[in-house]
Amino acid sequence: MQPSPIVVWNETIISLMQGIAQPDDADIARRSTSEAGRVYALLNVAMHDAMAGIAGGPQLPQRWVQQTAPGVPDSLAVFAAIGAGCSMLENLFASPPREQQIRDTMRTLRDAHAGSGGVTGAITQALEYGKDVATALTNDARFVVPQADAANEPHLPATPPPEPVGRLGFAASAARYRRLTPFVLDRSDWFHAPPPQNLQGTAYAREWHEVYAVGSQHVRDQAPDSFESRMARLWRGGVGTSQETGFWLEIARAIVSDPARALSLTDQTRVMTAVAAANCDAMISSWSSKWTYSFWRPQDAIRRADLDGNPATFADPTWSAYNGSQGASPEHTSGTATFAGACSTVLSAFFGDEVEVTADFQRATGLATPETLRWLGLTADIAVRTRVWNGIHFASSGETGLQAGRAVGNMVVDRLGVALL
Repeated sequence: MQPSPIVVWNETIISLMQGIAQPDDADIARRSTSEAGRVYALLNVAMHDAMAGIAGGPQLPQRWVQQTAPGVPDSLAVFAAIGAGCSMLENLFASPPREQQIRDTMRTLRDAHAGSGGVTGAITQALEYGKDVATALTNDARFVVPQADAANEPHLPATPPPEPVGRLGFAASAARYRRLTPFVLDRSDWFHAPPPQNLQGTAYAREWHEVYAVGSQHVRDQAPDSFESRMARLWRGGVGTSQETGFWLEIARAIVSDPARALSLTDQTRVMTAVAAANCDAMISSWSSKWTYSFWRPQDAIRRADLDGNPATFADPTWSAYNGSQGASPEHTSGTATFAGACSTVLSAFFGDEVEVTADFQRATGLATPETLRWLGLTADIAVRTRVWNGIHFASSGETGLQAGRAVGNMVVDRLGVALL
């Protein structure tokens, strides 16, 4: 069976992201949850519209890049996907070894599909067309990361610290992603979350105590093999992973590459593009809420609880989140929960809820063993709860994020015409 460029290029980008480890890496700018979400969407949108340009129709229309295609047979659309994937990854990654890996992968895919007939002039035209589509998308101002604007981004880190009570500011380099143009939504704040819990309220105290009881390094280390601890490690992002925005892409890739499903190349690109677009738009939506409220993370909230004005909490300066750090963005809402809501909704629309896959998000880190995930909705719920078990989110942040993500997912399903395969 010939390799699918949709599957192979998604495997490649996940591998490339996992390999970005050192601070001086030429591609270090790609290693963040927000940037990863953007590049996964760019790759899949490029392949989608390159194929659509040559062999498009009601099920596969050009949606983001309107580029006139050469007069080649529809059967050569696969080469447009090969060219688009290669060009997009070359545009995104600067490390010479990674560039070589990308070119080698392109040649392997091209030759496998060209077969004994070799690379004809028509095949070359299709490859070049795919590259043109990817270049046009790369240069599209809508999807270029906005410049950091420290003067106008709200709630940046206090100078000098500490932050005001209840606040947690982060650098504008991360906050700017909330100004990225969504791929499907009309506005980044369309599903803006309501405010976090009131610091002096009983609901906040109840959530505070839950994280305190189940999300600390000390508590989880007492039961490292428990379901909660295993899941917390599995869904943890960071160095050596595809980032939190990559986990659902890995799930989608596993589903579309299942030989038992025998999906066509058209259906593979429809699924991967819808998931990647929903994933990115969910990130933008969550980031819009995060930098509106800039709410503090549980570790800070627990260590400084003597200042929150709530009689039901107390300060514990030794408390540390199981995650290993308190998180790299404001707390409300949970990005992982929003991604889970959006992507599980899209995948369920394609395949129904009863889907079984093996998740191996930490294969490059060794932090967790592979786990079998059943039922997409349940998988999303578990992903949400891991933020509490990792000690980096309050429960309502996950619940609110999950709801917003499902709204994003439903919008993607509606606008991209997703239906059961």
